[in-house]
Amino acid sequence: MRYFLPEDKAIEEIKRIHEEKGHLGIVKTIKHFSSKYFSIGQNKIIIDIVNSCDICKRGKKQIRKYGEVGHLGPAQEPFSIIHIDTKGGFAEPPIKLRYFHLAIDAFSRYVWGITSSGQSAKDYIKLVDMISAEGKPKKVVADKYASLTSKQFKEALVERNIELIHTPTAHPQSNGLIERLGQTLTERLRCRKLENQHRTWASLTQEVIHEYNTTIHSSTTFTPLYLQKGEDPDNLYTGRDLAADRKQAFEKSEHEHQKAKNRLEKKQLPIALKDGDFVYVDLSSDLNKDRLEQRFQGPYKIISKISDLMFQVQLPDQVHRVHVGKMKPAKPP
Repeated sequence: MRYFLPEDKAIEEIKRIHEEKGHLGIVKTIKHFSSKYFSIGQNKIIIDIVNSCDICKRGKKQIRKYGEVGHLGPAQEPFSIIHIDTKGGFAEPPIKLRYFHLAIDAFSRYVWGITSSGQSAKDYIKLVDMISAEGKPKKVVADKYASLTSKQFKEALVERNIELIHTPTAHPQSNGLIERLGQTLTERLRCRKLENQHRTWASLTQEVIHEYNTTIHSSTTFTPLYLQKGEDPDNLYTGRDLAADRKQAFEKSEHEHQKAKNRLEKKQLPIALKDGDFVYVDLSSDLNKDRLEQRFQGPYKIISKISDLMFQVQLPDQVHRVHVGKMKPAKPP
């Protein structure tokens, strides 16, 4: 037997169930409430209560993110957009080298890389100079790691007439191309190390990069080395026209991006945010966060809307550019 509850009593009972059962989600809260009670418009009441719960907003990971999928570029030729990032954790005593600094050309998927014992601005400048020795980069995309936002690094790029673009706070997906590259090269390094246990990881990096650059890329259907430099050591493209192949690679890459965009946006939630709205913001790092650290902080006020995906948000220390995928709507405090 189920009992009818008027709206005020239903709200009171739903809140009790939601909180006492460990901040249940919508589906489980409905199941628990419906097992004993019913009320007019109960599902809408439950949805409103769960979605407005401050503890859930701050403590739970966001499964479905807000906003559309953005796209920097697109890059239509080599050296137009270069993404850079670092993979760490390669400690191998007594060798002091711990970091693998990577760069990838957004058009060709061609890769450069260096190893170092730290993450100083000098290390990243060295990487940029390695790229510049082969061509003229127009734009460099990087996250907001301290060395990459330093005066020394910024001035070095200005001197080289390279535009620097920083990805949003705590949103590595905005630099997804190089994030995926880091995962791929780490796996290849791990396999190489298993085959060559007497060699250091750092001594294997250039071999792994060469393997990557001479492997056909699934997005472009060509090897990065061929698209970047026109070189074809494996004679895969004998007699072909490089300019025509670059055009084909661009079209294929854009097609694959659109397919991925459509697939991801089916999982995204539409949202309309404006100046003055309040939001919770995910500022945690998946690599460095405490497991019990709250996922979202706030609520904080939106200062200005840069685009449908980017907003200026007033955080406690300063104003930050934040991607919509790292935010949840909040009620004014």
